[in-house]
Amino acid sequence: PTIDLASIPEALQDPAVRKISAEIMALGGQHYKDITIEPALSGQSWIRLYLFPDEATVFTVMFMHRTDKFRIFPSKPTFLLRTNLRDDYRLVSTNGGSGYRKPLPLPVISRTFPDVKDPTEMLQKHRAALAQAEQAGRTRVPLEPERLIGQMIAEHEQSREALAKYGYFQWDDAVRMVFKMPRSQYRE
Repeated sequence: PTIDLASIPEALQDPAVRKISAEIMALGGQHYKDITIEPALSGQSWIRLYLFPDEATVFTVMFMHRTDKFRIFPSKPTFLLRTNLRDDYRLVSTNGGSGYRKPLPLPVISRTFPDVKDPTEMLQKHRAALAQAEQAGRTRVPLEPERLIGQMIAEHEQSREALAKYGYFQWDDAVRMVFKMPRSQYRE
C-alpha cells in the first residue's frame, strides 16, 4: 500500500532517508510514491520510488528500518533501478543481495553492484548497463507511472512462479552468497 514517509516521525528523523532522498532528487529523480509491503516479510521497510522520465528509468530505494528483533538506525538503503525495453525485457540493476543463483528463464537483464552505496554511482552503473543493452539493439519503453505498481506486482508473481518451478537456491548459489561472489553474467 501507499504510505507517506513525510508523515512518519521515524522516517523524518532517519538521516539515511533524508540523505539518499535528497541525493536522488539532486540527480533529477522525481519522487513518485512511497510504499510498503503488507504483510511484511520480516521487519519493516519503507520503499521510495523515483522517476527519471527522460531515461525511462525507475529508481527504487528500500530503506530497511527494523527486523523482527531490532531497529536499524540509520536505516539500510538498498537500490533497485529498472528500465523497460521494447522486446518485453527489462533491465534491472541493484546493489542488493543478488546475482548468486543461476539466471531464471525470465525476460530480465540483471546487473548487480553489491559494493555500490552511493545513488550517483548506482545511476551511473545502470546507465552504462543500459548503454550496453542499447548497443545490442534494445530500445527503451517510455515510463507509464500509472501502470508501475501493477507491473511490479505482475513481475513479482512471475518471479515467484519461476522460483517455485526451478527452485530457490542451490548449494553452489549459497556458497557464492556466503563469499559474496556474484556470477559473471550479473556483473559489468
